[in-house]
Amino acid sequence: MKTANKRTNGRRMSASRKTGAPDLFFDLRGQALEHYSSLGIDVNYPHGCQIFAEKDPAHLVFVLKTGKVKLSTVSRDGRTLVLKIAEPGNILGLRAVLGGTHYDCTAEVLYPSRAKVLTDHEVVTFLREFPSAGEAATRALLHDYSCTLRALRRMVFPATIAGRIADLLLEWCDRGNGTWQIQLAVKHNDIAAMIGTSRETVTRTMKSFREQGLIHVDGASLTIVKPEALARLTDGDACSAPRNGGFMRGKHFAGEAAWPLAAAS
Repeated sequence: MKTANKRTNGRRMSASRKTGAPDLFFDLRGQALEHYSSLGIDVNYPHGCQIFAEKDPAHLVFVLKTGKVKLSTVSRDGRTLVLKIAEPGNILGLRAVLGGTHYDCTAEVLYPSRAKVLTDHEVVTFLREFPSAGEAATRALLHDYSCTLRALRRMVFPATIAGRIADLLLEWCDRGNGTWQIQLAVKHNDIAAMIGTSRETVTRTMKSFREQGLIHVDGASLTIVKPEALARLTDGDACSAPRNGGFMRGKHFAGEAAWPLAAAS
């Protein structure tokens, strides 16, 4: 399959350069910010486009400005595992480029997206010249590590599939004005691929969440009505954290079934 990575290389000279929009390097100042703004090109990617594929040689880094991108990998027996849903500000391909290796996952556009695309030479030179850029790149790599660790914990620690789904929803949520809202960027089969279950199981569990009043769904918009109840479904050692930095710890009672809920008040 011809990926956007290859197509971008072919049209690099015709794409327009853009000044920097807010992203992970938003806190750069002075010459570092000015130099960063002059690097790379802005590229638009339509829904369903593959930005790069697993095992492709890593020569480009993508700083996502708008949209959402699904990162996934395929096992030897053909099963797909969704690793993460990348959002604006995330940097894609940085670890592979700095390591001089191949991309270790596939990046597929879920919503029409725009990314700042930089070559491996631009990235390495920029990080060497400006320490503040190196610090930002380090934060990006640590964030990726944290996301990977959480995904692994989710696959192991919650005692039930419901606990895994609850943890995933809590991770995705945005809390504002007393509500917890999510714009679902993925389908039930993608959620299933993130937690190691079937699409049918995800659909049944989400339906049960709705029936118990834990969540409210309106089209692609999902509101978590009872976050504490969802947190109780997660394993006691796993923290569910909204992106605003607040933390909730799921309470786990040894010997008690976490699903179905006995009390979800």
